[in-house]
Amino acid sequence: MWRCNESLFITDDITLPLRDTSVMVDIKSTEEIEEQVKRETERKIESVVDILKKEVKKQPFILDKMIPENAITALTADVGKGKSLFALKIAQAIAEGTKLFDIYKTKKKKVLILDLEMSEYDITNRVHTVINKPTDISFHNQDFQIDSKDDYEWLVKVIKKNKFEMLIIDTLNSAHSKEENSASEMREVNRTLLNLIDKTNVTILYLHHHRKPQKGENYGQASSRGSTEILAKVASHLLLDSRKIMVVDKDGADFNGLHITITQYKARLTENLKSFGVDIWYNPFKKKTFWRYTGEFEEKKAKDIAKDFILTTIKENKEWSVNDLMEEKTKKGLNFGKNNLRDALKELTQTGILKNKTGKQNKKFYFLPSKNI
Repeated sequence: MWRCNESLFITDDITLPLRDTSVMVDIKSTEEIEEQVKRETERKIESVVDILKKEVKKQPFILDKMIPENAITALTADVGKGKSLFALKIAQAIAEGTKLFDIYKTKKKKVLILDLEMSEYDITNRVHTVINKPTDISFHNQDFQIDSKDDYEWLVKVIKKNKFEMLIIDTLNSAHSKEENSASEMREVNRTLLNLIDKTNVTILYLHHHRKPQKGENYGQASSRGSTEILAKVASHLLLDSRKIMVVDKDGADFNGLHITITQYKARLTENLKSFGVDIWYNPFKKKTFWRYTGEFEEKKAKDIAKDFILTTIKENKEWSVNDLMEEKTKKGLNFGKNNLRDALKELTQTGILKNKTGKQNKKFYFLPSKNI
């Protein structure tokens, strides 16, 4: 395990043992049996009368509205969209107890990142360019499987010994050996994560990939790869998307960058977070990654996106069929389906913004009323 501090990395004296693949988490140790007995003796039934006597407490968050304390949060995105970079920025803000982008409050916590995707070289490079100062974050980037008894017990020991309060897993599918399309097997993984929270009081953020979307499909909670059980136990689900942009910094210099958007698709314990955007770019002269918060925005529905597309496309002195518009939409990389397009065309025609006429084989063509075709 590598820890960020004055010398950037120092090794921890607790090393990961060789995995005993013949013994998995579901085989109970003496400690686990004692824990189970303790839980069973502590089980109780409460009446509504007793519950109503309790004070309703505000759910604590370690990142305002995004990451509830002592619960599981999922950050999902396509491969290469920037979720690891964003997670590291979150980790830095929480480790320092500072506001994320000077907007979102954090609760200062000691952070452990299980980075199972990047090499030690990549981690070193990213820490230098993103964090670039001593902070209370540690990394472990060796092979790790949470459903291995040895690995799980090692993690419990490391969290307790080093007093880690937040765990980031990058990525979930690299941290277990189960079949991610199996609801029963992913239920076991979730149960293990929840047990880890019970044993250590740690807060978990895991990163997960999206499956390949179907044609015209918009991203949402169903976009995550594998069984729906993967997200069944999360208290908050953050979806990240991004596109490449050209950024002009405060000095007027141009850099290639990313514009990322964060949307919350599940918020079990609070009101939903408003979607927001951030520009990210790397300055090779200063050898530093920069972030610029671009503000909150309202999520547009697919039909509204289709309407905007139609009105910016049907400008030429020509007629457009549904298939013509779908081809143009694909060229622009927009995410809405043919049904959304048809609904938008129908609404625009009913309000008189567009006109249509029927051609051969009852094929409809759409145009602006001002066009003389």
